[in-house]
Amino acid sequence: MNFVELLLRLSSVSVVTSIVMLVTSMILGRIMEPAHFGEYSFFQSILMILLNIAAMGGSLCLSVFLYRGSSSKLSRILNNILFSILPVFMTIGMSCLLIYSIFVSDFSNISFLVLANVGIMSICLIAIEYLRVKQIIKSYSFLFLGYTISISLSSVIGYILGHEVFYLYLMNFIVVCIPTYFSLKIFSRDFSLNFNYGKKLKTYIWSVKYGIPIVSSTAVMSFLVIGDKIILAGLVSRSVLAEYSIAALIASTSLFLVNNFASAWGAHLFKLLPSLSVEELSRYYFSSIRLLFLTIPIILVVYLCQLALYIVFFSDKYPGLSITIFTLTAAYGFLGVSKYFMGYLNYFSRNIFILYSSSIACIALILLSVFTFGSTSSGMALSVLLSMIILFLIIVYLTTNEVRAHVHS
Repeated sequence: MNFVELLLRLSSVSVVTSIVMLVTSMILGRIMEPAHFGEYSFFQSILMILLNIAAMGGSLCLSVFLYRGSSSKLSRILNNILFSILPVFMTIGMSCLLIYSIFVSDFSNISFLVLANVGIMSICLIAIEYLRVKQIIKSYSFLFLGYTISISLSSVIGYILGHEVFYLYLMNFIVVCIPTYFSLKIFSRDFSLNFNYGKKLKTYIWSVKYGIPIVSSTAVMSFLVIGDKIILAGLVSRSVLAEYSIAALIASTSLFLVNNFASAWGAHLFKLLPSLSVEELSRYYFSSIRLLFLTIPIILVVYLCQLALYIVFFSDKYPGLSITIFTLTAAYGFLGVSKYFMGYLNYFSRNIFILYSSSIACIALILLSVFTFGSTSSGMALSVLLSMIILFLIIVYLTTNEVRAHVHS
């Protein structure tokens, strides 16, 4: 199987799962009461961020050493994730929930279920990433699709049966145990699972040190994209949060283009740039920037499609969101353009610059939304747009300086 064929097969599975999740979110947006959808959007954002933290970069660690480490080392890494990293994370999370319930507010059963789902979903996601890197296409497709469909069906069925967000996550937990079981079977087949490995402090410390930079970057970037709903939940009612979440859901269809562009652009740069001299690299960098103006017509075309989607499915239940959708789509457009420059920073191994700029943008998002614009859906969207513009300007400045530094070095 050549690279192009492999890429197409892996991408096709990713596209199908993305469509399934999008359709599921749209169905939930239609059938849920506004207050319930707002509540669901808040907890789902929390869940997505926790999924980036729980395994402390374990899936990437396993992938990096898959073809570079011995089978015993891989087994130690996996056992440490399963029997040390995840249990410690779950224990800390549960303790925080109990402390919060004692000193701040009543214990939330939904919070407990979200945390429980993070634990079993993390195991599935590690197995999915392992099969993807191992290029076992059939098993990868089966597990990834099974995992996605399990979450989608259980979410819809759980809410229909219980008519509460609690039952949605309860059904999630019950049904996702099935792909988690198959994930553990894959691990037991390919690795030597041993609980004693998880007790080795040296391995645990190494995993934490390895994972902290990865977790920091992914968590900050995730918060920049989905943290708006978490912030808004503390500022407005669940009904207002629901209408903003609908706008964000429709606008997020543009993130599919952004993420695929970032993957393709990074692969292109890592193949092209090593063959160029520093002068040629500089010329290529500055000459190709003009192509970024194509983002403007692309955003307009995407927005027209999103507007049609909104009018057909949600305008009757959530009126007046056209401007909010456009503002968020423009924000994600700036994120996409920023990915162009991030590709160069990745090539120059300046990932720390991406973390710094993303952190500044997150701080700007929090300050703008809490103290300036965040009391309405349109105001929150404007806060997201301005924070993405700030990210874009910082990334452009850092990348341009880095390119010029390589020319004069």
